[in-house]
Amino acid sequence: MSTEQTAAVVGRRLEVIGTGDVDAIMEDYTEDSTIYTPDGPVKGLEAIRVLFELFFAGPFAEVHSFDVLRQDCEGEFAYLLWKADTAAVEIPVATDTFVIRDGKIVDQSVAAHIIAKG
Repeated sequence: MSTEQTAAVVGRRLEVIGTGDVDAIMEDYTEDSTIYTPDGPVKGLEAIRVLFELFFAGPFAEVHSFDVLRQDCEGEFAYLLWKADTAAVEIPVATDTFVIRDGKIVDQSVAAHIIAKG
């Protein structure tokens, strides 16, 4: 994939991430996709859907702000550095990395410093 195609997938993702629209987010994944989290890998459409449903029902149920601090794309690789503030948590720093092929996220890793409120 070209850098422009990778950037387009990341851009589409950033447009829908704040909406909580799990169906729209799932369009970027395939049955072979894997998200690597601090709790271990999440593989396949069903497991990834559950991950996002829990995410939007919990810490990202009410987003106050979501800011991308850095975005780099090179070929099929993308890196995001971001922060967010929600009703439930503050995330002063987080990263996502992506490997994108044929317009789909093949592999993703995520790490975040999450501070619960209240």
